[in-house]
Order: sequence, then C-alpha cells, then structure tokens
Amino acid sequence: MKPKSLFITGASSGIGAATARLAVSQGWRVGLFARSAGKLDALVDELGGKAVALPGDVTDLANLKAAMATFVDQTGGLDAAFANAGMGLSAAGTDAGDPVEWQQMIGVNILGVLCDKMVRTRIWRQSVRRNEVFRGPVHGHSTRHGRHAVL
Repeated sequence: MKPKSLFITGASSGIGAATARLAVSQGWRVGLFARSAGKLDALVDELGGKAVALPGDVTDLANLKAAMATFVDQTGGLDAAFANAGMGLSAAGTDAGDPVEWQQMIGVNILGVLCDKMVRTRIWRQSVRRNEVFRGPVHGHSTRHGRHAVL
C-alpha cells in the first residue's frame, strides 16, 4: 500500500516540524514547505527518506504551486495538507508597531493561507482523499473537498 502524503507549510520549526515528525513516525511521506531552507534540510536529515524539503514563501503563488506540484509528482498524490505557516509581530501594540511588518504578517497569515487553499483545491479536484487543517486566523471557512479542521 502506498504511504499517505502530507504537505505542511511553516514546516521548518515549532508545530509544523512536530507535525512532520509525528506524521513520519506514522508512515506518512511529508512535503516540508517554509522559507528557512537550512532548517528544512536539517529536518529532512532527521526524518530520512520520508521527507522532502521544498523551500519557499506562501505569499508567492508561483513558488507554492511549483513546490506542491513537485511533491505530488514525487509521491503520486496529496492525501492531506496542514496550512501552518504564520508569523507574529516583534512589537506589541500599534504604538511600537511597524506598518511594514504588519503587511508582511497579513501577507503570510491571510494571503498565504488563501494561496495554499487555492493550489490544493486545484490538485484535489483530481483526487479522492482530501484532508486539510488550518491553524491561525482562518475562521468561518467552508470546503467542498473533504474533511477539514480549524485550530
């Protein structure tokens, strides 16, 4: 039986890396997508042949499409995805805040999730198995493409 495949954004550390470790321990193949190529490579070394490093930025739609297509080509499909990429702010409140940093945060936390969902929806139109998990500021989301959860 073919191992199941899981594509994780924000996979280089924290919850994303922990999810990858758990998935690999359960026999899944994982696509690790994040901006930190060095951290992804280290995680792939740790996880072995069940993990693929796919460096990129969720706010770059072409980059995300290419990474997901590469993973699907290597694994023969996409069974599940975890939209985990996100960023916080370096300073609390608006007084000490930086509008440029706010734009980056909105780009990653909102645009990134939407780009991720768009690419997966197009892939899953061709598939039977579909499971997705969103973490972060996505609320009131609905899907026609299988099970999903919002954390």
